[in-house]
Amino acid sequence: MFRKITYGLIIILTLNLVVWLVTALKFIQYPYSLDFGEGILLAQSSMLAHGKNIYPSINNYPFIVSNYHPLYPFVAGIPFLFSNPGLWSGRLLTLLSAIGSMFLIGRIVHRSSGKIEIGILAGLLPLCLNYPYNWAFVYRVDYLGVFLSLLGLYLYMYPPKKGGILISIIPFILAFFTKLNFVLAPIACLIDLFVKRDRQRLQYLVVLIVGIAVPYLLINAATGFGMFHHTFSYTVNAFHPGRMVEGYREIIGFTLLLWFPVVIGIANSKGKFKTLIISYLLMIVASLVTYGAEGSDSNYFIELLFVLPMAALIWIPNADESKPEKSTQLNLRWLVLLSIVLFCFAGRVMESGEFGKAHGLNNKIEGGQKIDMFIGNCAGEVISEDLSFLARNNKEMLFQPYIMSLLARKDKWDQSRFVEDLRNKRFKLLVLRFDVNNPYHTDRPGAYGKAGFDRFTDEMEQAIMESYDVFYPISMGKKKWYLYMPKTQEK
Repeated sequence: MFRKITYGLIIILTLNLVVWLVTALKFIQYPYSLDFGEGILLAQSSMLAHGKNIYPSINNYPFIVSNYHPLYPFVAGIPFLFSNPGLWSGRLLTLLSAIGSMFLIGRIVHRSSGKIEIGILAGLLPLCLNYPYNWAFVYRVDYLGVFLSLLGLYLYMYPPKKGGILISIIPFILAFFTKLNFVLAPIACLIDLFVKRDRQRLQYLVVLIVGIAVPYLLINAATGFGMFHHTFSYTVNAFHPGRMVEGYREIIGFTLLLWFPVVIGIANSKGKFKTLIISYLLMIVASLVTYGAEGSDSNYFIELLFVLPMAALIWIPNADESKPEKSTQLNLRWLVLLSIVLFCFAGRVMESGEFGKAHGLNNKIEGGQKIDMFIGNCAGEVISEDLSFLARNNKEMLFQPYIMSLLARKDKWDQSRFVEDLRNKRFKLLVLRFDVNNPYHTDRPGAYGKAGFDRFTDEMEQAIMESYDVFYPISMGKKKWYLYMPKTQEK
């Protein structure tokens, strides 16, 4: 009976997987941004494809900050050597990384539990929450980092005969060069090695450190320590304890039902990977304190939402239903299955409105095509809030909204040159998400609470009011874009 219910749940979750894949393919083909961060990464991919430094000094144009390490924009930008930049490449990379992550946790649980159906169930569980489901359509670095972390974890747990556990260091290094915070999986492996007093622990530690340090120093040497400054010195987002607490409350509320199987498995299992999985899981939970930083989003939850299903099912109690003397194990096994069923229902059914739907995308394309036309026909330099418009039309990214304004407010960047260039009408076209002449525009401080949408300083907005006129508002779905051109000389 237990197996029949498990297979029934797998069939339902497989249908969910099919819907997800069809939806993902529609979003991959959509040519315009789904998320503010997509345009920044697309522009960086285009720069790398053309041999440009994405970690330049912020004292000269381009005024940009690259908060991530270069692996994702580099890989996503490879197709741009042969074609015009487009969001499809990064979204496809994200989708493939998501599929790979699902396969890996399924494979780990399968090998650990000895049950292929339990492995399949673990691999499909993340898609029951809208965060992993929706972020798999987006040109963002997180899924690649999760995939590489899980690949390293798998190779550590089940190393090949040739190379042994040291092979796992390769994907761990690549994960680090995707995003700084993807260091938790290798740290968990080190904790496991030292707790077990494994004779390879020091060798593993040295190879890992050297493997990260050497390319890190080389990249910084090539960029004038630009990568270090961009990923450390220029990260000045304000921290809000209330936002951090809200993030923990939100994710615990969505995942509480999965924590019961985790506790049951930890309490009843003697699995050899217990230290590894527990330390990894606890470090991820602790790292979510970063959700309190202004500008954070639910992509911060993705790594947890893949490791948690793995931890929930990797030590599922094993019992023979034909032997009533093992009733305790049998009851625990059914309790785990009940928790999983309720988790799927609560996430996928009760919150069904939060899952990405591709309806209405075609209606937004017409507005995007109009913006493309104006940018493509503009003979001079262009400033755009959505940097994907610039990359698509082979226009240089000269200014990155929000982060540069934030650095100006923190006195880490002198905005006077940019403000003066606005006053002098250096830029022949501005593409913004707000009407600067409207006192209730969406860029005013606090308009979006603590989400980080105060994208231009007051001095920049004043310079735009003085020197530019809105000449064409364009609708893209419910959102409106405002195109500005320099004011003509008054007679």
